[in-house]
Amino acid sequence: MPVHIKTVKADTETANPKLDNMPNCLWIWDIRKLQLCVILIQAEPVRCAEWDPAHPRLAVCTGNNKLYLWSLPGCVSVEVPTDTGIQITSLQWNPTSHSLLLRGKDQFCLAFLEADEEF
Repeated sequence: MPVHIKTVKADTETANPKLDNMPNCLWIWDIRKLQLCVILIQAEPVRCAEWDPAHPRLAVCTGNNKLYLWSLPGCVSVEVPTDTGIQITSLQWNPTSHSLLLRGKDQFCLAFLEADEEF
């Protein structure tokens, strides 16, 4: 199963490699301190993870109908409300970071974030 992960956010000191033998985990590292910040453990294998281009937060999808957002204050899970039951396999941030393109096998969805949201 191909996994798309951009491993380093350009304007911060964090990285998020995924190990092939632990497909349900993302390891978030502080590169400046050379120490582990957090391990994100998902119920299903991570399909895609991408850093927000404007904020220090990570969007993650695992092939179900949920979008996971992680930042230093914490993590949220958002169920995508669609009648078609999209299974999100990849995602892409808009350059302004106000929206995300969520892609499934035969469908897509646009998710919009409010400007004052922490996640």
